[in-house]
Amino acid sequence: MNFPAFKAQFEKSLVVPIVEIKKLYPSFDTKALVRWQKQGYIIKVKNGFYTFANRQYTTLDLYRVANLLYTPSYISLQSALSFYSIIPEAVISITSISTNKTTAFTTPLAHCMYQSVKKKLFFGYQLLSHPNGAVRMANPEKAVLDYLYLNPAIKKIEDIEALRWNIPVLQQLNWPLLTGYLQLTGSRNLYKKTGLLKKYCHA
Repeated sequence: MNFPAFKAQFEKSLVVPIVEIKKLYPSFDTKALVRWQKQGYIIKVKNGFYTFANRQYTTLDLYRVANLLYTPSYISLQSALSFYSIIPEAVISITSISTNKTTAFTTPLAHCMYQSVKKKLFFGYQLLSHPNGAVRMANPEKAVLDYLYLNPAIKKIEDIEALRWNIPVLQQLNWPLLTGYLQLTGSRNLYKKTGLLKKYCHA
């Protein structure tokens, strides 16, 4: 396969997994990928994943890429909190939840971080429409709980206040839904932290 034919087949993909190439073209010679990298046609994103050079990505594109690079996973924690304007500042890394081990890797596209949770806690995300497949994004209520659950340093109201979370946005959360999620976790410590959060935002 020459490069024009390869690009015509895969140029709509945000990233191109080798497994997908092999599925369509079992006899594909992966040495061509090395050659095309040297020629500046493609970029290695991560082991087993490539993209086309000079491609432009939106934030939502990068969230979809993060979903694809480490599965199963969904966007949560700081990235989701920023997405919903719960935290005021922009987030440099893309943060996700996964049932696989905690890991992080830097790619030419973004720095991706994945926090591990038990399978019973892998819920509370929605599917955002995207041309290249849905983006798995935590609901705001679950993003809040994920953050509180995975940050043991949060113990008192002052720790909540130090986060500088957007109170008007927090007040608009679906608190009955959040409570339902909380019950599914069965975490007594998380109940305590959520109580502190309610006190902070007068919910």
